[in-house]
Amino acid sequence: SGSVVRANISLNGISEVQTCSVLATSIAQSTVTFTASAFPFGGSAVVEIWQLGRKEMSAIFSFLYIDTNRPVLNYIYPSFGISGQSTAVAVSISRLGFAMDLSQYSVSAQGARNGTVLGVSQSKDGSTVVSLSLFCSIPTSSVGNFTVTRCPELGECLFIVFPFEFKDLNSPSVTFFSPMSVTTDGRVPVSVDLRNIPQEVTSTQMQVQLESPSGNFVLNASVGHLETNIKRGIFSDVSFTFITPELGPDARG
Repeated sequence: SGSVVRANISLNGISEVQTCSVLATSIAQSTVTFTASAFPFGGSAVVEIWQLGRKEMSAIFSFLYIDTNRPVLNYIYPSFGISGQSTAVAVSISRLGFAMDLSQYSVSAQGARNGTVLGVSQSKDGSTVVSLSLFCSIPTSSVGNFTVTRCPELGECLFIVFPFEFKDLNSPSVTFFSPMSVTTDGRVPVSVDLRNIPQEVTSTQMQVQLESPSGNFVLNASVGHLETNIKRGIFSDVSFTFITPELGPDARG
């Protein structure tokens, strides 16, 4: 209670600490409020909340600041493509503005990536959906940035940058996993779907490695039953589960 709970909000190198009000607390969870710091620009801020003297038990989450003068990315569909193939992608953007004139819109990238604007439409909520064709000639899996720009007849150009992943058609890749987060107590089953695994591979030949971002710990987990979903030549799409190990109270990975 009182001033013993703090929230540190950081964005683009600027950091501000706020005092939290504790509305309710129990052994299972606590509810707190704080006043979000004022930032003169948009971006994803990192918020860390802790009790004084126990910062090692802090909670961390992201908080989005929106600059109302800048376009905002709503979604990208699909979220990835295949290297060496053109991928039709729909990008939804708020505050980009809409015009029937396609010449106002463009998409650009660097290196082996390029794109073309196929069309533009306006959603019922006022957002702009830009239809793109994206391509990458790099044969291996890679992630690169694309920039969608609109230059109206009057006024300044507006743009937004988004990352897009191209996957190697013949390389193993994770297509699904659930849940996306678990407690550090471990003992939670996680389901994983993999693409392009050699058909002769068995569950005893596979292993899951869990590593913290700081590299402070590396733990291994055994793969459970391996189930084949689709066969394509010498490769298969498979599903398996593993049990998360106990990581300890201070681990984030």
